[in-house]
Amino acid sequence: MIGLFAILAASLLASALPLQKRASALTFAPYNYLQNDGFDPVAYHAATGATDFTLAFVTADSNNQPYWNGDSVGDIQTKFYADKIAAIRAWGGDVRISFGGAAGTELALVAKDAASLADTYLSVINAYGFTYADFDIEGSTLDNTAVVDMRNQAIAIMQSKLPNLKISYTLPVSTNGLVSTGIYVITSAQKYGARIDCVNIMTMDYYQSVPYVDANGNSLMGQYAISAAQGTYSQIGSQVGSIGITPMIGINDDVKEVFTLADAAQVAAWVKTVNYVSLLSFWVASADAQGNVDGKGSAKNAYGKIFADAANSSGTPKTTTSAVVVKTTTTSTTTTTTTTTAAVKTTTAVIVQTTTTSASSGQTPCVAPYDATKTYLKGDQASEGGFNYVANWYALNNDPAANSAPYSQWTNLGACGGTGPVVTTAAPKTTTAAVRQTTTAAAPKTTTAVAPITTTAAAGGKISNGASCTIYGAWGCSNACICNYVAANGANVLQWQCTPTSASC
Repeated sequence: MIGLFAILAASLLASALPLQKRASALTFAPYNYLQNDGFDPVAYHAATGATDFTLAFVTADSNNQPYWNGDSVGDIQTKFYADKIAAIRAWGGDVRISFGGAAGTELALVAKDAASLADTYLSVINAYGFTYADFDIEGSTLDNTAVVDMRNQAIAIMQSKLPNLKISYTLPVSTNGLVSTGIYVITSAQKYGARIDCVNIMTMDYYQSVPYVDANGNSLMGQYAISAAQGTYSQIGSQVGSIGITPMIGINDDVKEVFTLADAAQVAAWVKTVNYVSLLSFWVASADAQGNVDGKGSAKNAYGKIFADAANSSGTPKTTTSAVVVKTTTTSTTTTTTTTTAAVKTTTAVIVQTTTTSASSGQTPCVAPYDATKTYLKGDQASEGGFNYVANWYALNNDPAANSAPYSQWTNLGACGGTGPVVTTAAPKTTTAAVRQTTTAAAPKTTTAVAPITTTAAAGGKISNGASCTIYGAWGCSNACICNYVAANGANVLQWQCTPTSASC
């Protein structure tokens, strides 16, 4: 993940196969590069809600012994960083150890055999009591099939000694999924009986001849992360426990690639729609803590807040909050007062919207007009061109009408007419509000359902895997297919990519 590495522009898509089991609850575990840079995981936890971290990297020192980042940082035997690990575990979080990385010497390169390699890995794992080991394999290390095989044999040996030890591989991808060398890693693991709980894909530094922004100048890195995850699932979904997604936040080594806050929010929203993603991570937490990682003034800890919120609001959380009392008022043809209480257990804020200006029957008032200079957060509303929109995540200078496709910054709430201010109140997570009576002026309540978004293939043809399409990022077949750039005959063309590949409509 450090420095430049070339990635092949295309991957061979295998048949779509179901996962052996549903992915575990989503975890956010950003990479923490153990340098003397002053990064404080405790402060980062307080600022973002991140509970877990991936510690990078353990490599070989000059004597071929395991060391944090070779000789540059700390000694395993003296338990460098043990105090920080204890602090993380104190709040109920945990850490993952990552072996390898783009720099330094991976331990498998200097091992004489699988048994001794397993012992070396276990010496680190046992020293800190790690329960999750990650292997970040890139560059020439990824190309060495003999070393790949030996490492997988060592993993199998470790799992025979520590049956509950979880293993992930962190591998480079193209925008369409794993490259051939990455697929070999997983095939080898299956051959030698190594159980892989997660394949964590590095959605960064693609170095491909594809556009990295759309016609409106919006980054496509979020969409590429999604398409890479979908492609990886199609390739090796039946062979591993789950998929992880790890972008490089902000400006990548390939400076044309910039993973923005909007990209982060897009990925965070998408992972909640699938059952095979168990990990969100990014490179690197210390950069997020410093801010301006995108070169456009991104706030400190902003990326971590987005991914931590996604993890903490999906599946079964590690902690629960007190019940929130939600009050609703029912309207009728006369002025009424109706009080309803409902105790709801939740880990996210509850948004209650009250319209203070009535509209004529059958008409929804337009909220405040869209302001291109305003920063909109999740749940904020704006109107444009006779329609109301709600922000799905952070949005700045992202026109609602042009950015309301599936998994975009905005959702179209339907047509509106007239004007009327909207008051939005976020219910606190840990406060149980007192029951309150609300009197609402008579006004018929009108709900406008959002019609499902449908797409068709080019020239009105049938949508199927590999068929031509015309609108990049369009979805079809109930979101089973996406229109994506694919390398073909030396050029990048738009084709439908479907998961499973048999999907059609």
